[in-house]
Amino acid sequence: MVFKDDFFKTESRLDFVIEEEMKRAWAAELEVLAIVDDICHRNNIRYFLDFGTLLGAVRHHGFIPWDDDVDICMLRKDYMRFNSIAKEALPKHFEVKNFYSEELNDQPTTTILNRHQPADDDRITELFHGCPYIVGMDIFPLDLIPDDPDSFELLKDLYSAAYDLGQHFENYEEEGKTESFLEQLQELTGISFDRSSDLRRQVWNLSERIAMMFDEGECSRVAWLSDVICHGDRKVRKKEWYSDVIRVPFENIYVDIPRDYDSVLCARFGAAYYECRNVGGAHDYPFYKVQKEFLKSRGKL
Repeated sequence: MVFKDDFFKTESRLDFVIEEEMKRAWAAELEVLAIVDDICHRNNIRYFLDFGTLLGAVRHHGFIPWDDDVDICMLRKDYMRFNSIAKEALPKHFEVKNFYSEELNDQPTTTILNRHQPADDDRITELFHGCPYIVGMDIFPLDLIPDDPDSFELLKDLYSAAYDLGQHFENYEEEGKTESFLEQLQELTGISFDRSSDLRRQVWNLSERIAMMFDEGECSRVAWLSDVICHGDRKVRKKEWYSDVIRVPFENIYVDIPRDYDSVLCARFGAAYYECRNVGGAHDYPFYKVQKEFLKSRGKL
């Protein structure tokens, strides 16, 4: 990917200063996004920009000035297809992190990273426009949400029980509660656990199966289920909002967003989403703060 030299210059957008170091991190993230976009289009997998990345695309035609990450979402069937091919389709120095690739991963999402360690290979740093840090993107699965209220409550209860057991497995073990919870889950789902194999891994897999338990005909809505569990039913979205995509500019590439992006953004940020307010993100800015200190401590910066 080619950037004009002035892209990397420190600049102020909406009175927020974006340093050259962040510009290089943005460029690296755009490389990752472009690669994922290409894989999706070549394999007929549909994705959509999401959260602040979607807002940035619509409002700024690129990154929100004070944002420093990339988020996309996929309907569950596309999410599972992407994960089935990601490891082989991505460059060899990339990492795929999710339930399926890492034994102790406790996040119900997929993260794509451009390298294994910060500044581990000068050739990779050069490929990513002088950015020495691990950069990447998060992919969120949108699962089908049943229209029947009782079924929806059942889905939330089952998913919460399985996910909580998986995430806090050691605590349940210490309190001697693991077996009773496993028996309850077996009774409620009809799924048996193999006590001679990795039980935590089986619980993670069960949480994913629970998230996918309803069919298209029963559902007119979708959601990232963990978001609903943590933040309430207002995080549910209409399935029809994701019936088609449009291609829009994002910095110096083109990417996919929902055709009905206005409904998605209104549901997420409110009707006044075009008003610019720096309310901060879900993590410390900049994201590479810890990596930078690590590299400094080893004399690599």
